Amino acid sequence: MLYDAANARAVAKTLKAFYAGRNIPPLVCDPVCVSTSGHTLLQPDAIEVLISDIFPLASLITPNKSEAELLISKRDGQRKINALE
Repeated sequence: MLYDAANARAVAKTLKAFYAGRNIPPLVCDPVCVSTSGHTLLQPDAIEVLISDIFPLASLITPNKSEAELLISKRDGQRKINALE
């Protein structure tokens, strides 16, 4: 769990520096930002860093339903996921 934008930026910067000039191996990102009980665990500014700096490096992103709704809402406004489709 990264908690805030500074930590998220540090992770993105470290990954980019370590793999500079090389392919990043498959990276799975679990965006721990909302608990299954609905409590927000990640500061709002860190969510933007996840989306813009870390997600592009990832091969797979594994949000739970609440996290997916939060991430979608950052780009498309308030959204609820009501079906698999």
